[in-house]
Amino acid sequence: MRKLLGTSNLSAHSPGTALAVVLCLAPVGCSDAMDQAAAAPVCTVDASTVDASTVDVSTADASSADVSQAGDAGLDASAALSLLAAGATQFSVMAAVPGFAIQNGLTINYTFGSAGSLRNEILTGTSGADIAIVTPAVITALEAPDAQSFVYPGSRIDLAQIGGGVAVRSSDPLPDISTSDTFKAALLAADEIYYPDPALATAGAQFVTICTTLGIQDTCAVAPTGKGHTAPDGATAMSAMANSTATTVIGCTQISEIKSNPLVVLVGDYPSTPINLQVETVYSAIIVEGTAHLANAQLLLQFLGGDVFQSALYAYGFGPISEQ
Repeated sequence: MRKLLGTSNLSAHSPGTALAVVLCLAPVGCSDAMDQAAAAPVCTVDASTVDASTVDVSTADASSADVSQAGDAGLDASAALSLLAAGATQFSVMAAVPGFAIQNGLTINYTFGSAGSLRNEILTGTSGADIAIVTPAVITALEAPDAQSFVYPGSRIDLAQIGGGVAVRSSDPLPDISTSDTFKAALLAADEIYYPDPALATAGAQFVTICTTLGIQDTCAVAPTGKGHTAPDGATAMSAMANSTATTVIGCTQISEIKSNPLVVLVGDYPSTPINLQVETVYSAIIVEGTAHLANAQLLLQFLGGDVFQSALYAYGFGPISEQ
C-alpha cells in the first residue's frame, strides 16, 4: 500500500518553493524514477525538486459547489482529509485532486492500494479514512447488513469503468492478442507473466479467471509452479515486469495501471473473440461512515463526481459506465 502524505497542502507556497515531503510506504516508488527501485520498502521523495507552478488549478475551481448539506460547521481548512483510492485510479487522482485541494485550501493525504487491501483497512474501523474510491463489490462488503456499515448513507457516486489490458516492456515487440487464441499463445510463449495478487486485486482475480477460461491456469500459476509473478497491485506488477531480465515477459492488469508506467506499453485490451475475455470494472466513491470532516468530505465527493475528475479518469483509459 502506498501513502502520499500531505501532498496537497500547497496553498501557502509560491511557484518554485519546496513542497511537503512525500512518503511512500510500498515496494513501489512514488515517481517514475522511484519505480525502478522497486526493492525499497520505504521511499522518500524530496519535494523541493517539485515546482508548484506545474500544478494546474485553472480547472479545479469548486467555488460553485453545493455544500448546503455539509453541516453547520462548514469547511475546516485545518483538517486533513484522508483519501483511500484503488490503485487503478491513482494517476487520475494525482492528476486532478491536488489542484482541487489547492483551489479550496484543503490538505489531503492519499493512500493507494488494491481494492481488497483498502477494504480490509476500512473494516478495521481505525483507518481514519474520510473518502474511498473502490469497487461496488468492496462497497457491498463495507455496508453488510449484519455488521457495522462503513458507508455514509447516500454518499455513493459511480464514477467510471475500466477494462483489463495486456502489456509488455516498452522495448519489446508487441505480441498478437487480437483473438483469445492468439492471446493464449502469447501467454504460453512468455517466460514470465506479471499480474496483481488475485486475493487482493480485482484485476488479478479477473486474470486468474481468464487463465482458467483458456485452460492454462497451471501456466499462469505463481512460480515455480507456473510462470506467474504477482504483486500487491497492478502498478507494482507492471514495475516489476519493466525490471525483469527475462527474454519474453507479458503483464496483465487494469489498463490505467499500464498507461501510467512509461517503461511498459499497452498492447491492447483483452480480446473479445472468439471468447470474450474482457470484464469492465466500475469504480465508485463513497464517504466513509464516521468521518470527522463531513463538510470537507462532501465537497471532495462532489468534485470526484464532476467533469474535471471524469476527464482525468478518461485520460488513463476509463470510460463511461455501460447501461446494464
